[in-house]
Amino acid sequence: MGSLYIHIPFCIRKCFYCDFYSVEKIDLVDRCLKSLQKEMGIYSEMKVINNIETIYLGGGTPSILFPGYIAEILNSVYKYFDICTDAEITIEVNPGSVDDQKLAIYRSCGINRISVGVQSFIERDLVFLKRIHNVRDTENTLNLILKYGFENFSMDLIFSIPGSSMNDLEYNMNKIIEFNPQHISAYSLIFEEGTGLYIKWKNGEIEKVSEKDEAEMYLYIMQFFEENGYNHYEISNYARKGYECKHNINYWNHTDYLGIGPSSHSYIKRKRWWNFRDIRKYFSLIDRNIVPVEGSENIVDDTLLSEIILLGLRSTGIDLKKVEEDFHIDFYHKNQLIIKDLIENGFIYLDYPILLLTKKGFLVCDEICRKLM
Repeated sequence: MGSLYIHIPFCIRKCFYCDFYSVEKIDLVDRCLKSLQKEMGIYSEMKVINNIETIYLGGGTPSILFPGYIAEILNSVYKYFDICTDAEITIEVNPGSVDDQKLAIYRSCGINRISVGVQSFIERDLVFLKRIHNVRDTENTLNLILKYGFENFSMDLIFSIPGSSMNDLEYNMNKIIEFNPQHISAYSLIFEEGTGLYIKWKNGEIEKVSEKDEAEMYLYIMQFFEENGYNHYEISNYARKGYECKHNINYWNHTDYLGIGPSSHSYIKRKRWWNFRDIRKYFSLIDRNIVPVEGSENIVDDTLLSEIILLGLRSTGIDLKKVEEDFHIDFYHKNQLIIKDLIENGFIYLDYPILLLTKKGFLVCDEICRKLM
């Protein structure tokens, strides 16, 4: 089994906190569509992946494209790859960027999961983040998704936005629950180097929320979603039972995945590679029937084990028995003193053979990973 990611790198306007590759040159959509299809054809001939069980259309903002483009992309996916009959097929949607026609076509071409970039139900936050939608757009979009009977939709939330308070967070949480999504991704605002947000912070124009307040917000989010019937299955992700994102789980479990489009990443048979983060370079190579790969690496045991520790602690835990079988390492005894100290201080707990973080542990996940790696 494997997964397919398709990067659609177009935005009407780039949000100033976003580090994902995107361009505002909508006039390049036709050429990009042809290049995506051609790249699929190249990999199809190479037979690098079979039995695809998840497809994810990300970006950028895939939902700003005419719905016929999305249908054509998925038709090409089915033409070039072997897709499981019950595949999870996700599209990222920004509020205000879909209408009845788009959602009807999404359903007709097999899309069964929608990820909505809500970010906040507070107008001030949306203005700060330089989002192009407002709260009314969000509510209209969510009501349309419900109208068209999408049983699996996710909402993205950003918290610890400068100027926000616990009262703001509580308001956002309660607004989310009103729409009863099956899945929520809640991220603290990250000041990615090179973004407009980072530059303003470095210049002293923006002050970050304090670590203490951010930790309080995160603890509140974990508790709130748990009390409302969501499983906290990854450090930033919460889902109703059975609605965990299969695509992301495949990433975290090192299941094979193929990335199509500029800046996309792939991982197959312990080799990872990534495409050029430049749409013109991407077009140029595809035109010459060359895979647009900028770099690659073979994943050796030490690297793979480090990733298993990091991704395991961020999600469903480290399976100590499987680590021992796969790497011939008694991980528990090798790190016994560290693990016992972390257990005694309430950061992790052991439900043998699974080693998991507590809520307190999630607050310092990166530090715990460094200790264990």
